[in-house]
Amino acid sequence: MDVALSCFARQLTTLCTVVSCHLYSEAMQIQNAFVTKLWHVFIFIFYVISGFVLFSWGYEIVHYFPILNSLCPEETCNVILVYRLALAIIVFHLFLALILYGLSSGESDRAKFQNASWGLKFPLLLFLLVLCAFVPESLLIIFGWIALISALVFIIIQLVLVIHFAYGVVEMSIAIDRLDYEETDGAVAPGNATNPWRGLIIILSILMTLTSVILVLYGWMLLGELPDCHINISILVIYVILILVTAIFTLHPKVQRQIPTMGLFQLSTIALYATFLLWNAIVVDDPGQCTADFIVGSTVYWVTLLIGTLYAVGLVYYCSIPRPGETSDCYNYSKVNLFYAFAAAYLAMLLTNWSVVRRYGDEAHEVEMSLGWLPVIFWVLSMFVLVFMFLISLMGHMFCADRFKDDAATATTATTTKKPHRRPGAVVSMDMDDV
Repeated sequence: MDVALSCFARQLTTLCTVVSCHLYSEAMQIQNAFVTKLWHVFIFIFYVISGFVLFSWGYEIVHYFPILNSLCPEETCNVILVYRLALAIIVFHLFLALILYGLSSGESDRAKFQNASWGLKFPLLLFLLVLCAFVPESLLIIFGWIALISALVFIIIQLVLVIHFAYGVVEMSIAIDRLDYEETDGAVAPGNATNPWRGLIIILSILMTLTSVILVLYGWMLLGELPDCHINISILVIYVILILVTAIFTLHPKVQRQIPTMGLFQLSTIALYATFLLWNAIVVDDPGQCTADFIVGSTVYWVTLLIGTLYAVGLVYYCSIPRPGETSDCYNYSKVNLFYAFAAAYLAMLLTNWSVVRRYGDEAHEVEMSLGWLPVIFWVLSMFVLVFMFLISLMGHMFCADRFKDDAATATTATTTKKPHRRPGAVVSMDMDDV
């Protein structure tokens, strides 16, 4: 009886192994641009969760398994482990960016490697993860500074993309309405067309507005309980005034006449990202007297990380949407993968709370990882730049209305002369050349 059960167990194990391998092979051979983007999102989810575990309990994990003791010294272990993980993710996307350089056609053989061949790319990523375990700490310290610079560049790029996204999503919704109107020969009015984007935009607008308000109020409450937070509270007050001024401009009749699509979605998108920048500056990263020691590793810290991750991955995905007239699997593969690499560097800084290892003293035994006021200054400046960029775009339509009317007339004439067929999702697309 025991022999029969043992034989049955072996047969069942073999069958499960064969079926699993077959399903893995089929999944890895799917050639689809949308599936490829989902795989990249999955990689970033794995990256953030693994980074969270390593930064929180990295030293304990290494100490529990003696074979891993060489991965990092005790005083910098958690940060160095996140660096090793980030280096593998960044090198993986830089490699893809290199071999796909100059490719923007879904018909090329190299495009098949981008949109399929995950059976090769996942082992490659695993190999890089193992390889990065042998990189010496001295090189990882240099990598930390490279990641810092890349993260700052990524934030600057995000400022442009957030504004483009705020306008583009609403324009896409309108384009879908117009397409439904044209396809039904006017039987369905644009305002009555079945458009799932309209409801999603309304829900997102409400959620982003509520999130911004909650973060501001919670930040005010936290700062009020901590000593010597006068500067932080002053910055928060200035920010609230700026957002109120922005709201007034957004809803001003002149702006509404010039930009009928302007509304709560654009305002809430800008407000949420600006609130995220401000939150990092005055609550999470403040190195001065106004410091909440419980922030790092707490719910506050990880909510901030979650918002940063959603923005980073969402904007990278947004950049891979094709331009008008292009097919769904046609975009600049190399630049999108390069953008993924920048996003990975940015998330490495978020995961480590903007820590860069610096050794000094006799035999480099002294360690400093905090960047002091540098991240705070950059967060605050980025917040002001974002709000002012959006305000300038609104003020232009208020005070230079005639100029925008001339531009609109020219665009209308050009459109009348030539009306290319456009897919509904392509109107808001943004190639990396635009950044």
